[in-house]
Amino acid sequence: MLENIKALLKFPFKEPGWQNNFIVGSALLLANYIIPIIPFIFVLGYVLTIMRKVIQGEEPSLPAWDNLGKIAADGLRGFVAALIYLLPSLVLLIGGYIVYFVSIFTQTQTEQLSLAPLLGMAFFFIGIFGGLILLTLGLIPLPAALANLAAKGHLGAAFEVTEWWRTIKANPWGYFGAWVLTVGLGYIGYWFSYLPFYTLILCCLVPLIWAPIGFYVLVVAGAAFGLFYRESSFSTTEME
Repeated sequence: MLENIKALLKFPFKEPGWQNNFIVGSALLLANYIIPIIPFIFVLGYVLTIMRKVIQGEEPSLPAWDNLGKIAADGLRGFVAALIYLLPSLVLLIGGYIVYFVSIFTQTQTEQLSLAPLLGMAFFFIGIFGGLILLTLGLIPLPAALANLAAKGHLGAAFEVTEWWRTIKANPWGYFGAWVLTVGLGYIGYWFSYLPFYTLILCCLVPLIWAPIGFYVLVVAGAAFGLFYRESSFSTTEME
């Protein structure tokens, strides 16, 4: 397990020409601050490409950005799948904010006191609390669903619950380990990239710092969950 973790942490920097591939991915995440969603779709497609190669038995590596049409198609499928999994939580979170601000606006338009702000505040907290719960419930199975999508290459594979649930049951500790690695790297990267916020001069550098860190976390996560899926597939085959 320790050797696997070391290999996963180092693989983005091993292959010849990794610098160019890493810079392109980081630049796309940086561009996402200016043009939302579209650059991230390409990055997500790239991560799914890494995941697919690992599932097929290859060693983790950063592939060349040489088939942008395929990368974009994979990323779009992955983005739609993630959006559907997370849609209930987004509706509740955004809905809570909307109700709260509408209630405040309504109160400011009338001179009489009303219960609208209190009700808006109640909906706001319900939306935040319920939305975070649904967000967690959506995020937990999402990597397994995306791995199934990467393996089979079509959007419907992300919603083959029986299939990706079998992979989790076959290797629960592998799935847990991939999640721990991803969350741990994300947590460390988050605090490291936001250190400049404590200064007045360097705070503008946060996007420049976060882009390569975020790209590193995403590609390592893709390889980790791809490895989990590959090992789970072997386990389910042996059981059959």
